[in-house]
Amino acid sequence: MNDDGRHTDSAGAGRPPEALGIRAFRLFWSATTIRAFGSSIAGVAFQVLIVTVIAATPFQIGILSALSVVPYLFLGLSSAR
Repeated sequence: MNDDGRHTDSAGAGRPPEALGIRAFRLFWSATTIRAFGSSIAGVAFQVLIVTVIAATPFQIGILSALSVVPYLFLGLSSAR
């Protein structure tokens, strides 16, 4: 046992490793987190570009935002067959 009461043998005292102790999980978790932040930033940047570059009205912004979901609709419908 360590000073903090944990076992140090190679079997880990029969306990499964903690999730963040597994390198593959850490890589997956960090990539997923970065992707989520990137998607959020891209969503805001898309709205800002629409307003500043195109000078769109709120109605046009709503239409363009709704159109950004259309590919998912078609992909979902095609995979339902």
